[in-house]
Amino acid sequence: MNDRQRRSVVAVILVATLAACAGPSRDKPSTQARVPPTAQEYFELGYVRLAEDDYQEAVRAFSRAIELDPSDARYYRARARVYRVLENKEGALADYSAAIALTDPNELARTGFFQKSLYEQRAGVRRDLKQYRGAAEDLTRLIELNPKSSRLYVQRAEIHELDGNLGAATEDVTKAIALEPAPFLYAYRARLREQRGDMDGAIADCTRTLESDPANAACSRWMVQWRAKREPQALAAQPPPPAPPPVVKPPEPKTSPQVAKPVEARPEPPKPPEPRPEPPKPAETVARAEQPTPQPLPQVAQPAGKTKAGYSIQVATLVLEKNAVSLRERLEKLGYSPEVRKTTARITRHRVTSGEFTSREEAEQAARRLQADGFSSNVVEGEDGKFRAEVGSFFRQDDALDLARILEKKNHAVKVVSQPASTPVYQIWVGEYENQAEALKTLGTLERQGLHPVLVRR
Repeated sequence: MNDRQRRSVVAVILVATLAACAGPSRDKPSTQARVPPTAQEYFELGYVRLAEDDYQEAVRAFSRAIELDPSDARYYRARARVYRVLENKEGALADYSAAIALTDPNELARTGFFQKSLYEQRAGVRRDLKQYRGAAEDLTRLIELNPKSSRLYVQRAEIHELDGNLGAATEDVTKAIALEPAPFLYAYRARLREQRGDMDGAIADCTRTLESDPANAACSRWMVQWRAKREPQALAAQPPPPAPPPVVKPPEPKTSPQVAKPVEARPEPPKPPEPRPEPPKPAETVARAEQPTPQPLPQVAQPAGKTKAGYSIQVATLVLEKNAVSLRERLEKLGYSPEVRKTTARITRHRVTSGEFTSREEAEQAARRLQADGFSSNVVEGEDGKFRAEVGSFFRQDDALDLARILEKKNHAVKVVSQPASTPVYQIWVGEYENQAEALKTLGTLERQGLHPVLVRR
C-alpha cells in the first residue's frame, strides 16, 4: 500500500470517528427526552416536601397537581392542610369547599377521631375565621349522616358556645349525654348551666360527675365556688327575725281596806350543827388551792398534709407546642384540668436513605440522581463508615414507609433506619390519684372519648 492509499484509509477512519462522537442530528427528536411529570407525581412530590418541612414547595407541588387534574379531591384536601399550617385560612376554606364538592357523599359521612370528615375540617377553618354559623351548619350536615356520634354533638356545642348561644350548646351536650352518659359531659353541661344562671342544675350535674369521677378537679373547684356564692345569697333572702313581744308589767296589788289577819307563829326549824374546824393544810397545799385553775389552751387546727398522689393519666406526648396547647384547651372545655409538662424524651426517628457507598463521591452522585427525580437529599455518614443519601426523617414510621414506597417506584434502592434521638416533647397529664383504681376510672372515660391515655406514676 502506497502513501496515497494509506492517507485515504486514515481519512475515512477519522470521519467515522467524528460522526460517532457528534451523536444524533439536532434535527431529529431525541428518543430519551423526559416525559413531563403527571399530576400524581406532583402530588407525591408535595408530601416529600412536607416531610422536609418545606411548606412553600409543597404548596407549589399540590397546586401543579391541581392544574393538571382539577377533578381529584385529594389534591385540594392536601393543599388545604398545608394552608392551615401556613395560617392561610381563606385558602384552606376554598380548598376544603372544592374537595367537598368533588367527594362522594358516602365518603363525606365517614368520620373518626383520627380520620376527620371534610365537613369537620371545614368547620374547623370556619371556627378559626369566627364564622360560627357556617361551622355549625357543617357539623349539622355531618350529624345528619352520623346521628349516633356523641363527639359531633360536643363539637357543635363548642361552636354554639363561642357564638354565645348557650341554650343550643346545652341542648347539644344533653343529646351527647343521652348517647354516652360520661362524667366529663355532665361537667361540661354544669359549666354551661352555671353561665345561664341555672345554679341548681349546675350543682346537680357536678354532683353526678363527682359520683362517677371523685377526682374531677374542675367540678370539685366549681362546687366550692358555687356554694360559697350561694351562702350569702341565701342569708340575704331570709326574712328578718320577728321582734320580741313588749314586756308587760303585772299590775300592783291594791291595798285592801279590811284589817289584815294576824300571822300565826310557826316553829323555827332546827339549826344545822356547826361544822367542825378542819385541820390546817400544809403551805404547799394552800398555795396550790389559791392558784386559779388553768384554762385549756385553744386548739388551733393544723393544716392537713397533702397526701402525695401516686398516679396520673398521660393523655398524649406531643412534639409541637401548638398541638399541646390545642389539646390542653380541648380538655379544659370537657371539664378537666390538664397539666402540660415540657421534658426531653428518647423518641425513635425513622430515616429514609438510598444507597450505601464506601466513598462520599459515590453518595453525592446518588444524591444528585435523587435531586433530578424531585427528591431533596443530603449525604450522611453512618457509624459503620459508609455513606448514604438521606431523603427524609420522620417520627411516625408510617410516613417513612410511605416515602420509601414512592422511592421504590422510581427504582431507587431504599432503606429505613430507625434510631432513638433526644427530643423536647410536651406531655399532657390529667388528674392526681392516690390509688390505681380511681385513676383507671378516668382512663376509661378518656378512652371512650377517642383518646389513647396511659397510666403513669407521679
